[in-house]
Amino acid sequence: MDVETAANSFIQLYEFLPTEDTPLDEPVIVTFPATHHDAEWTIVLNGDPTESHDVEGIPTSDSTVTVQPTQALVFLDGRHAGIIGAGAGEFYDDQFDTAVESLQEAFLTDFATEFK
Repeated sequence: MDVETAANSFIQLYEFLPTEDTPLDEPVIVTFPATHHDAEWTIVLNGDPTESHDVEGIPTSDSTVTVQPTQALVFLDGRHAGIIGAGAGEFYDDQFDTAVESLQEAFLTDFATEFK
């Protein structure tokens, strides 16, 4: 994912995710269905431009992840699937069965279906 696509995708995530009940200095955590993977996507989005945040219980109940400023971590069925940030983005197709489409395409399609 090039820098422009990553930045635009992060802005879309922040714009369309239900963030109204979450202060800027707390990460937003949202789960929604993954159409082609018979699983769920989980997004951990940090809209704070200066501070990183530790989030407990993601991707599993006994783990903790750190989400950096202006970064969104993407999980598929509890496995780290990608990162979308204001400056860069990457999805880990090689770690998943992606017969239908790439993880990035699948995620963005499911996200658009759920939130736009």
